[in-house]
Amino acid sequence: MKRQRNKIWLSARDTTNWANRPSALWPCSTIAGHRLFAEFDKDGNLLDYTIDGRNDQHTDAIDITEFNTITDDFRCAKED
Repeated sequence: MKRQRNKIWLSARDTTNWANRPSALWPCSTIAGHRLFAEFDKDGNLLDYTIDGRNDQHTDAIDITEFNTITDDFRCAKED
């Protein structure tokens, strides 16, 4: 059985705009200004991700709560 995957690609502008939304400001954003790629399986489990094209110690500086929130926001937007 082949699993369906959900992929998100966000530009540095996308993450900056997301972090600075008037009704949902993220003032201490660690992801604003960075490019983000994330891939999820059909159950929503994270399969792969990169920040600025990297998946190493550089990505440790990104707050996990913020990562989960931005990916959830954009995954929900894709479903609408």
